[in-house]
Amino acid sequence: MVLGTGIVALGTIRCYAQAGLRVVHLTTKKDDIAACSRYIAHKYVVPSPDTDPAGLLRLLTEELPVWPDAVLDPVNDPGVVFVSQHCDALSARYHVTVPPWDIVHGIIDKRLLYQRAYQLGIPAPRISNHESTEDLAWIARQLVYPCIIKPTQTPDFFAIYNKKALVADDAESLLAQYRDVEVRHLDVMVSEIIPGPEENLVAYICHLDDHQAVLAELCVQKIRQHPADFGYGVVKRTIPMIAEAREAALCLLRAHAYTGFSTTEFKWDDRDSKYKLIEINTRQVSYAHLFASATINFPEIMYRDKVEKRKEFDTDYRSGVYWINPVDDLYEYRRRRRLPGFSASKFIRPYFAKNKVFALSPLDDLRPFIKWIARLGSMILKKLHAAGAGGLFADGRRTQPADKRDHRELTTKSQAAPRHSSAHAPRIEKNRPAS
Repeated sequence: MVLGTGIVALGTIRCYAQAGLRVVHLTTKKDDIAACSRYIAHKYVVPSPDTDPAGLLRLLTEELPVWPDAVLDPVNDPGVVFVSQHCDALSARYHVTVPPWDIVHGIIDKRLLYQRAYQLGIPAPRISNHESTEDLAWIARQLVYPCIIKPTQTPDFFAIYNKKALVADDAESLLAQYRDVEVRHLDVMVSEIIPGPEENLVAYICHLDDHQAVLAELCVQKIRQHPADFGYGVVKRTIPMIAEAREAALCLLRAHAYTGFSTTEFKWDDRDSKYKLIEINTRQVSYAHLFASATINFPEIMYRDKVEKRKEFDTDYRSGVYWINPVDDLYEYRRRRRLPGFSASKFIRPYFAKNKVFALSPLDDLRPFIKWIARLGSMILKKLHAAGAGGLFADGRRTQPADKRDHRELTTKSQAAPRHSSAHAPRIEKNRPAS
């Protein structure tokens, strides 16, 4: 039972179906792109865990049919919080894939996670210690800029700002943005920025059984993200295991008594030649079926572990398998193509890789692909309409396109984004052992 929406739900559904398992999709959106997948046996539009958790709990525990040995797998952050907070009630009917809230909270709250990392000697970004805006006003004079205002938990913050972090270039902008966040009652922290291109971001992915033994693991490198500064990956590839990242991730997970699937992200810091902790995701990720293509099907392993108590799996995986989300990668092409040093040949290289999978593929699952094409067409038409909506003034002058200012701001922000140089890729290779 996949609880969630979007590309991450679609990828997870595909993985379960690839393993020969029957998939029930619980979506909160009627027009969800994942809900039209051919791999779904049953679909239900359910109350949102954000706005109606009581209704969702009632549906899951009283109203849905009883499926023997059903696994409940939340694949979006609000679903993870909901399932972990109602773990006891849901465990009476389902095999749940996330631990109770007292474990999960210490991981998804980045302030608590970083504090535990410091205690364990695991490198992580420096964060400010302040209890009020007045404290921050004094500390702001001592900070190194640019820095970021980062949520302790992402979903509520992202819903308001449509960003994973706010960048402050000086003390004045830091305090102004912090006051705006404070008015919205969001829990945030002020953090240093780990410099370097997006290729320096890597992730250690694993599944731990109930005794915290590793049943499967691999490493992934982020090739491109959207937006370029603080975004989600749109092009990724599997890479050989990085011993340093593996050791740090397992140390953190075991210190929290965590079990199940997780993705621990790090960024290589050229200043001290260390991988710095960024975050841990306690759910499936958008590129879930990349793992299956690299010979490790994590959703299947989760099911076999929870239901069948199976412990032996084929854990070898292939390096150099790409996952590509062409929709959002198209946005990045438009943003980056006018930047100094942009290389079109380097940008499109993943599309010609021998081993690759796409977030949406007409050959694999036609209906979500058609739905995406329809959405893309609608979006293009709206932009064209907005650009030409003003027509002409009476004196013949053409009106300013409605999105002109946004386009200019987007271009300016893109120019401030890190350069993407292949010179950094070998550094990642150098600091990890051969597979």
